[in-house]
Amino acid sequence: RQKVRASMAFFFLVMYVTAVVGYTVEGLITTETLTLIAVVTPGTIFGYWLSVRLTSRMNEEVFRRAVVGVIAVTSTLVLAREVFSFWDG
Repeated sequence: RQKVRASMAFFFLVMYVTAVVGYTVEGLITTETLTLIAVVTPGTIFGYWLSVRLTSRMNEEVFRRAVVGVIAVTSTLVLAREVFSFWDG
């Protein structure tokens, strides 16, 4: 579980740094964007802290089941959103 968490943290770090560079190059970083980033950053930091605390208390089996559950729920929500957006035209 530590390897998964570390890999995901590295993946998201690279993804977000790349996005910020790309947005900056394209001129998409505005005052509003920076304000939104400032607003969501405390929640993001809290979420990361909470995940570290929770995963350190889980055994491997519970961790695996939680990860599979989150993936299943989020995949279902994305699929439902896409299906409904297809029908809406």
